[in-house]
Amino acid sequence: MEYLERYFEYEQNIGVTFELYKIKQEEHAIICKKLTSRLFFHLVSHLNNTSHINISKTTITGYTTGDENNILKNKTMLVFVSPDDFEYSVSVVTNNNAQYRVELDGKIVKVENKKDYVYPTGLNLQKSEIIKVSDIFHKKEDISNIKAIKRFTIGVGIIVIVALALLALLHPTLSYMKESLIEPIAWTGYLLGLWLALDYKILRINLLYSLSLLISVGYLMIGFCLDSSNEFKSLHFLFFYPLLMLLLQFPLRKIYLKIYKREPTTEHDGPIADRIYGGIIMVIPIPLSFGVEELIKLL
Repeated sequence: MEYLERYFEYEQNIGVTFELYKIKQEEHAIICKKLTSRLFFHLVSHLNNTSHINISKTTITGYTTGDENNILKNKTMLVFVSPDDFEYSVSVVTNNNAQYRVELDGKIVKVENKKDYVYPTGLNLQKSEIIKVSDIFHKKEDISNIKAIKRFTIGVGIIVIVALALLALLHPTLSYMKESLIEPIAWTGYLLGLWLALDYKILRINLLYSLSLLISVGYLMIGFCLDSSNEFKSLHFLFFYPLLMLLLQFPLRKIYLKIYKREPTTEHDGPIADRIYGGIIMVIPIPLSFGVEELIKLL
């Protein structure tokens, strides 16, 4: 279930089915229909790294055919995890005994001989269970969306309270406080953008993404209102951060979906492609914000 939750959040994969077979006592087979070779590599890696299986007493291997445009395309492969594999990699031997290490972000490296290609025959398969991704996809999606909406509602509630407090500071009798509050208010904007980036499931919901854009624009307007020069020459660059983060995240997520056929995350212990994605959407908006601030000063 952990594997399904991580790698089957993209609608393209809902036609995948897993057929579980019992071969004999403590020996099972899983036949995956419509599963891409990339997701199959993730499955073998996950089964070898899960805490629910005693790997010291279990051998996990799999067979698939390469379907991506790389050196493994149309090759029949035996997939396994060897002792010298990385945490996010698997070993592959093709039917002509060519050996490779495949990292889960797509990198393929030729390696020395580890295992010969052997395909099992004469298996007595007794079907025990069928798992359809479509059966759990919509249920999981509904539960995940409800939780994301709740988190977003709480976050927005806090932002509204802060916004009302900021509006109170715009009263003429309190104008002397503006200068001292601009810095902490600007850093609050940075935290707003960082929260939206880290809680990546919120931004997968189109409505919540649109509302986040409106909030970030509203936050920038507050920054304009607090600008003491009235010409936006002293506007703190972090007021731009949440809006620029969202504008960067949207196309980058679409590119990631097209390349990896799954949703990106911003978890620190995920595959390297996810960590690069998270680093880009959280770090790059900082110099972009600074650049926009400098550009405004030149106008």
